[in-house]
Amino acid sequence: MRVCVCLQLDGRTVAATAGARAAGGVARNVAAALALLGAAPRLLTALGDDAAGRFVLASLPPSVKGRNLSSC
Repeated sequence: MRVCVCLQLDGRTVAATAGARAAGGVARNVAAALALLGAAPRLLTALGDDAAGRFVLASLPPSVKGRNLSSC
């Protein structure tokens, strides 16, 4: 299957009509998928001590084992 995406880059500003907030990103998503497959992935990352960092920490499922949040 071939998908073509055409973008019009004429300098216009387009206001968003909707949005969503999610704790993810490629590395976190891959680690979560590997864990679901039975692997024991490790993810090293940094979080800010702000609302966004607290949001990410709160989004971690309780089933995540071995979380080392001692420095958070």
